[in-house]
Amino acid sequence: MKLFNCYSAALLSSLPSLAAAQSRDTFPAYAGSSIGVSNGDASTLAIRKASAEWTVPKLCVPSGGNAANDYLVAAWVGFMGNGCSGTQGALAQAGVLLTLKHDGTTTAAPWVEWYPKTAEFKDNIQVKPGDTISITVEVPSATGGQVTITNKSTGKSVVEQFKSSNPSGPAANLCGGSGDAWAMIETTGTQAANSKILPGFSDITFNDFEVTSRADKQVYNINSQEAVLYDMKNGDTFATTERISQTGFRIHSSKGSCS
Repeated sequence: MKLFNCYSAALLSSLPSLAAAQSRDTFPAYAGSSIGVSNGDASTLAIRKASAEWTVPKLCVPSGGNAANDYLVAAWVGFMGNGCSGTQGALAQAGVLLTLKHDGTTTAAPWVEWYPKTAEFKDNIQVKPGDTISITVEVPSATGGQVTITNKSTGKSVVEQFKSSNPSGPAANLCGGSGDAWAMIETTGTQAANSKILPGFSDITFNDFEVTSRADKQVYNINSQEAVLYDMKNGDTFATTERISQTGFRIHSSKGSCS
């Protein structure tokens, strides 16, 4: 699927350097949080694991939208390194793609991706709006790792392996040096949000967004100095992010809460 390659490429080129503790920023295509992990050694990975738990939201036609349209939004967690010279390297991520169809039904499709490989959708675990899911992305080496997807509402859990498409090519592997992890929602192909593509949604609460460093196994969360919160804004504000605990934040749709 090229959909998530579009997400990743645009995201990697647009994300800023992380700023001070609890910094805020606005971007036109995504909302959520990022956490940075420092590492002065470009030959070693900064991050071993990133995880988060959230409830799959309900979707609805946004304010100013058209019920005849299909609307998509993705929620995901993942990370990358920043120490490669001349390439951005890989992004290890996993999440759920939500689609509000023009017939009023909503589908939820789990996926994993070792960008720049295309996303792989997984039909061995089912999720639906209202389910609470947790996803852990764990990478012991620069060329591969695993994703654990758990539907806490059904008790079903799967472990998926993923790896680089070219272990000898730096662009296909995770970079060493300092790393960034994200827990995000994102528009289709990181297009700037508008009422033709982004649905309204019930509040999405990301609980236990945590990042574990590789070297000393230190755990970082949104209370860390390196955390940043992002609102989605393209002229109008489409989604806002609010910290609610040491490890959790809530994303609220400004164009329809689907109650």
